[in-house]
Amino acid sequence: MARPSFMAERKLGENEYDIVIVGSGMGGLSCGALLAKRGLKVLVVEQHHMAGGYCTSFPRKGGSVFDVGVHDISGLGSKGPVRFLLRELCVEDKLQFERVTTEYVSPEIRLQIPFDYRNLIDLLAAHFPDERENISTFFAEVKGAYDEMYMDIEERGGMLGPPETADELLKYPLTHPHLYHWLDKSYLEMLDSYFTDQKLKKILCMLTGYLTDNPRAVQVSSMAPIFGYYFDGGYYPKGGSHASPRSLSP
Repeated sequence: MARPSFMAERKLGENEYDIVIVGSGMGGLSCGALLAKRGLKVLVVEQHHMAGGYCTSFPRKGGSVFDVGVHDISGLGSKGPVRFLLRELCVEDKLQFERVTTEYVSPEIRLQIPFDYRNLIDLLAAHFPDERENISTFFAEVKGAYDEMYMDIEERGGMLGPPETADELLKYPLTHPHLYHWLDKSYLEMLDSYFTDQKLKKILCMLTGYLTDNPRAVQVSSMAPIFGYYFDGGYYPKGGSHASPRSLSP
């Protein structure tokens, strides 16, 4: 995917800008930094006294520091879109990330999620032996869809998206067989096609909270990237989530 450039000669006054971005969350900051890198004069405005939106922190008496919202970041695998963005913004070396440990706790079960998803398959199979074969098949199917989603991400400049040409669209069922099979299916339909145990399906819906409070509204195509927390891991920046907006400071 070609990267646009806006380096044409033009004259702007001191208080004139090509782009004004309202809100300095990570989306606004990232867009502003990308546009500035391509030659545009950008103004980012913010009502808060600090930039970063949900990637900010605040202290409390006693020395404790709390994050506003973000606590676990995916997309940092070798083909992850966040990884591509950090490289594009030339801030990858400014940030250090630690893998986050995760534990699911419910009245029915308590699970420490392994870093390797294959160990997670074994762990779930130990708790649900009657579903062992289906668990393995299910994860293989989701991993296939996940890999297909990211297979050409280098050519897309780190962006996920649908086929861009008629030729890609015609070849899509062959190049993306897993994604194509589930293209118009909901995630709950997928779970129902593999499993009968309601407790297991509840566990496999834990990550839907990243998208919605109604799992029935989630499509497989939307859920596949979220499985990156299992396949590539979730991470937390050293220094707190506010380290992310600080990395974009001059």
